[in-house]
Amino acid sequence: MACDGLVHRGSLANVAGKGLNGWFDLRFRLQDESGNWMDQVVSPAFRIDDQAYSSVATVGSDNAREVARYNLAGQRVDDTHHGVTIIRMSDGTARKVIQ
Repeated sequence: MACDGLVHRGSLANVAGKGLNGWFDLRFRLQDESGNWMDQVVSPAFRIDDQAYSSVATVGSDNAREVARYNLAGQRVDDTHHGVTIIRMSDGTARKVIQ
């Protein structure tokens, strides 16, 4: 399959229930600035086994502290940055903040 070179990420926090043998479909809507849209379904799109699913909820720690802040271009910024900021934590996790 051809790749357009873009990478998209999304949270699996809202995945509810179990897929067929652990496999899940991915449904999304593409919309342009004029309001034209098209629904797409990738089936099957990804698999979550029981062990991987339970680990999603346990990533991170309560003792994590902020290590660095970055903008979407990957440039280091301070806490006065407005827009989308990616905060890297000491436990290896990252948080996205919109200011």
